[in-house]
Amino acid sequence: MTDSDPALDAACIRVYKSYYAMHCIYHINQNLYKNLSGPLGKDYSQFLNEFYIARNSLSQERFEYLFFKLIEKYKQIFNYLFQESNEFHN
Repeated sequence: MTDSDPALDAACIRVYKSYYAMHCIYHINQNLYKNLSGPLGKDYSQFLNEFYIARNSLSQERFEYLFFKLIEKYKQIFNYLFQESNEFHN
């Protein structure tokens, strides 16, 4: 479990090849607020509610489906969400 530090994620991938890094939800929430509250403005709380619904999915498939719906819906933050989803999968 990490705080989403890219260097730590890269190290985990190299050292623990059969495992994957999990990011702490506290730090994910901090990063979401820091990076998205400005661009989303008044829509931030609605986005966060929808993100929490995705986050609480019981399957990876359901999470990915809902997450990519967020990417489509909130076009003003597409680059940030798409970048984060690619880092998650690499």
